[in-house]
Amino acid sequence: MNDEGERIPLPDGDYKLQDGSLLVVAEGAVAEMKEAEAEVEAEEEKEEEMKAETEEVQASSEVLTREAVEGMIAEAIEATKKEFSSQIEERDAKITELSKQATPSISRAPKMEVPTPVNLTELSMKERIAAIQNQFSK
Repeated sequence: MNDEGERIPLPDGDYKLQDGSLLVVAEGAVAEMKEAEAEVEAEEEKEEEMKAETEEVQASSEVLTREAVEGMIAEAIEATKKEFSSQIEERDAKITELSKQATPSISRAPKMEVPTPVNLTELSMKERIAAIQNQFSK
């Protein structure tokens, strides 16, 4: 009955009664009644399944010791060192290869000729002046 006292069909669903039994309603009519024991057994089975799953998870999870973790870290560091070493070797090989392919650098500094020494005492006055001018004009 609703609040106004009219009889209406019960909405579909499962209803637990005071004695622990279960009332299943479908299309406004009682479709099934389950005793309290059956429901308790179903709940117990679910609980047992959950316990079994929990135990499986706990058994499958591995407890790591400090030494095991340190070993794993050391292995990771060694692997990283090897990887970096190989990368450095590849880079060095590439640098060597490219340096062999490079053209020799050209110096932009002018080449200075070293003047040959001139003995001015053996020259005439005109030759001395010409030798001095030649030294400074180069």
